[in-house]
Amino acid sequence: MTEHIVLPINCHGVSKKTYKADGILKHHFWGEYCADITLLFETDEDAKRALTAITACMEPIKEVHLDAQGHRVISRGWELGESVRNCIFIQASGDDLENALDVLEKFGADRKKVTSMSKSIDNGELFKITVPHLFLDHPKQQYLFN
Repeated sequence: MTEHIVLPINCHGVSKKTYKADGILKHHFWGEYCADITLLFETDEDAKRALTAITACMEPIKEVHLDAQGHRVISRGWELGESVRNCIFIQASGDDLENALDVLEKFGADRKKVTSMSKSIDNGELFKITVPHLFLDHPKQQYLFN
């Protein structure tokens, strides 16, 4: 599976350890179109470690969309669930949503199934992904030579 993943520059390798998740996309048609994607992992620790890998594989968030009341909403990217700690989620639109879908596809999701409206106008179909454990630089690491 990892042969299809373009590893981020701060990645030094891929472990055999993986994190499996069930996911669903919720469509929002009020205001400007956006979607919530939620991934449910087996454990809190799996969610935290997968969050690091998924975030590292995404481009920086740049889109702003309007909600139903006309308020500007800026996606904060993938986040760890507050009350359900073994899930991560994102609300995104435009290129950011496409970027998130690209990453999910690299981790085994069927894009057409994720965004499908064949079973419901509100939700895509359930999907599964497998996220590899990536060996990444610590965010505060400094390089000796620049």
